[in-house]
Amino acid sequence: MNGAARGKNLVYANFGRDQDYQKLIELKINVTDCIVLTKYGMGGRGGKVRMAEKYKAAGILIYGDPRQYAPVLSEKFPDGRWLSDDGVQRGSIIGGEGVPEGDPMSGGYPAKSWAYRPDDVLEVKGISKIPAQPIAASDAEKLLEYLGGAEVTDDHWVGYLNTTYRYGPLENSSLTVDLVVNNENKITDIRNVCGFMKGKYEPDRYVMLGNHVDAWVNGAVDATSGTTVMMEIARALGEKHKTGWRPRRSIMLCGWDGEESGLIGSVEHVEEYYSQLKDKAIAYINIDSAVAGNNSLLTAASPLLHDLMFDVHKKVSDPYRDETVFDRCMIHYKDTDYNKTHKIYSLGAGSDYFAFYKFTGIPSIDMSYRQSDLDQIYNTSYYPQYHTFHDTIFWMEHFVDKDYKVHLTVARVGLLYLLKLADNPLIPFTMQRYVDALNRGVTSLKSTMKKDGGLGEAKISELVKPLDDGVKSFSKAVASMTKYIASVKKDKEKLNNPMFVRMLNDKLMQLEKGFAYPGGVPGRPQLKHYIMTSSSNSKYRDCPLPALSDLIPALKNGEFKEFKIQMSITTSLVRAVADSLMVDLP
Repeated sequence: MNGAARGKNLVYANFGRDQDYQKLIELKINVTDCIVLTKYGMGGRGGKVRMAEKYKAAGILIYGDPRQYAPVLSEKFPDGRWLSDDGVQRGSIIGGEGVPEGDPMSGGYPAKSWAYRPDDVLEVKGISKIPAQPIAASDAEKLLEYLGGAEVTDDHWVGYLNTTYRYGPLENSSLTVDLVVNNENKITDIRNVCGFMKGKYEPDRYVMLGNHVDAWVNGAVDATSGTTVMMEIARALGEKHKTGWRPRRSIMLCGWDGEESGLIGSVEHVEEYYSQLKDKAIAYINIDSAVAGNNSLLTAASPLLHDLMFDVHKKVSDPYRDETVFDRCMIHYKDTDYNKTHKIYSLGAGSDYFAFYKFTGIPSIDMSYRQSDLDQIYNTSYYPQYHTFHDTIFWMEHFVDKDYKVHLTVARVGLLYLLKLADNPLIPFTMQRYVDALNRGVTSLKSTMKKDGGLGEAKISELVKPLDDGVKSFSKAVASMTKYIASVKKDKEKLNNPMFVRMLNDKLMQLEKGFAYPGGVPGRPQLKHYIMTSSSNSKYRDCPLPALSDLIPALKNGEFKEFKIQMSITTSLVRAVADSLMVDLP
């Protein structure tokens, strides 16, 4: 937003989390009508702004501290891969509890020329009411030098700037800080670009692969690396097409606009074509920031797609080592739940897969090569130049992918995902993985009900019994359907019957979509996926069984009615999906 906070005091608020403001209150430091200085990390930038609003700050400054963005101080850009002190991380701060994704002025319906919009942008929920500005570490260092008050002793608050970290306020009472933001509020057009390769046998069923085309500043990683990969996939498909090949199902390659401003292009596409996507889309593959490192491939996906992904990863070689992509993932993303396979994460809300998965239940994949050994240590942005002026071709070629071999590897992985989903006669979903995910979700729910809801085992069992029984029914249906599909694969007559294959594929295609409840998760009607949806506390984190998990704190006070209602809805969805797998089988 436009705005100014002039003549204000300054207070250092660490990462700008609720617990950080509580720490300041304990120290009797009042941030009301002050500008707060906070660090990136430990949460999204939008959450930091809303927390500053909650504690009545006049404005907020956010910077990337070298402790998170340049832990090897001698290797700052351009001498190394880490962020230099003049780097400024930009980013959208629109959002918050109950705020729709996409264009905030047309939440819930497509932002077309005929659509209603409020006259005043400040009427829109989710728009910051205080000025907020990202700054460089070098600027933050100068501001910290002017702070008085007690010296920070908590190690979690201290960074790597060459100054003494103090809580504030300003040491010299005659000094003040002015924060002036001069953003231009205006409505402008965006344009998505979608290419379509018509399927030979099932043209009305399609597999989608996409990336966004906008970027903050240069965007060599985010999102040009993804666009580079998508263009290579398009080239390969074109060459194959010249030989007379056609995919069994249609393939869509999509370039989304307005992602950096709040996933606008992809969300508006889903809102406009919601019915078609529910009926016809098989899967969505996202390749935003395809190459952010050269260590190993990090993936997140619907459980239905895990086995397909494992199979692909075993077939593609790592670009710089005598190993497969799967081998590299085993080293860095090992998950004991999967025994001898690597971990695939759940989908949060960080990119364009969000609307496809959370609104409609379309099984989705997100993938990116990362510098995983470092990302896991420093709990911050997934590459140090993220959203800064230094996200350049120079940085990419000197510190990540000199010969563009990683880009080619990601293209091979993405192309194989695409071809398996578009060409296999039977859609290659593994239903048992969803049973496993549901069981883990229920186990996690019970554990949290005990820890945060203060309930005993007997009460937990009573409350969760409907879902326990529903998951058992789902598990039995999946086992029967899996056995049935195995028998079909041996029956050439059935496999050669297009209507039979179509009927079976429709059941597979609609399985996860069946978990999308029309009314949406309470307080967040856009988010319809009742099994896998972002946490109400952080949209970037996935939360199993969100409608139930969000209500756990109220259980402490004996408030069970709403929990039981949401338990009924969740259970009904699980049972309905189980029933849909078994009816009408020949």
